[in-house]
Amino acid sequence: MRHNHLQSEKLSRYVEAQIAAGVFRPGMQLPPLKEWADTFGLSESSARRSLLKLCESGLLELRHGQGTFVRRRRKDNEENNVQRRIAVVTTRSTDSDGGTYCGRIIRGIQQRAETQHTQLLLNFIPYETCTVQKLIQSSTGCDGLILVGCYDCHLDDVPEGIPVVGANMHCTYGGKVSTVDLDPYRAAELAADYFRKHGKKRVHVFSHDETSRYFRTVFRLRATTFLECWREYGEGILHTLQPSTPDDLKELRSPEDGYLWDSGARTRDCQEAYHRETGRILTDDYCIFSIDGRQLGDPDFVPVATAATDYFAMGEAAFDECLERVRNPGRGMRRIFTHVFSSIP
Repeated sequence: MRHNHLQSEKLSRYVEAQIAAGVFRPGMQLPPLKEWADTFGLSESSARRSLLKLCESGLLELRHGQGTFVRRRRKDNEENNVQRRIAVVTTRSTDSDGGTYCGRIIRGIQQRAETQHTQLLLNFIPYETCTVQKLIQSSTGCDGLILVGCYDCHLDDVPEGIPVVGANMHCTYGGKVSTVDLDPYRAAELAADYFRKHGKKRVHVFSHDETSRYFRTVFRLRATTFLECWREYGEGILHTLQPSTPDDLKELRSPEDGYLWDSGARTRDCQEAYHRETGRILTDDYCIFSIDGRQLGDPDFVPVATAATDYFAMGEAAFDECLERVRNPGRGMRRIFTHVFSSIP
């Protein structure tokens, strides 16, 4: 019974996340019950109950004789004429050119705002100097707040009384923040497939230790999710380190093993350090995989196999979640996972 309950919850969360990410769009018909039941190891009646709960919450609608569909949003003319104001905060002004992952998220937010009669107020606050007071000042007079980047690395709390959404964040601050990030479960599957194709039986995973400010962020979740997935295929070794490149390089023990980094930025740092120390390219000597794909927008990044996401779509999902919470003040936080794809150089 407990297994059925957990799988039913997993089905509900998956469908909800796919709707939020725009994979299942308004008016789209969902796959048949048998497909859901087979995928999540449920009976068709249990799968039906999971989808009916989402019908009751207003996300889906059941059309007798046709199937289950994503509910179309009502277009209330009076509400559409209301000018919304949403504050968007990111770490540095160079992100606004769209060249970095934060820039691509912001472009996605801007694209959605143009169609939703919503004004954006863009502010740049470095992680290290961000405080609740500064966020309050930046969002004064606004209906919602979107944080773009890893603010949960440095920020202890968020403003009260305003919907907050964090793009590329994991910490919910006691249920006050909805988070949007790449799907760590799909990323883990892609990484596992990559190492298996290369005949690896043991994989070393680099993540942050409990003293690191990055410990409660998306990065640690990616690492632990991969280890759980990899358990079926081989040995996984977690290296919990401070964000210090030399420490990572010391763990490159055998070319026969695989190596996974939970962050594109940290992968780049290790590649650069390895080249400085050896004069060689890291990927020429070791089988490595990176999660998040930020490097795909960086022309100076040495190509590496990665599980990436569409950061433009992440921005769209973050905006939609923020606007939904503005329109429905009683709506609680959600974790939203965006689509993941593999990029193999």
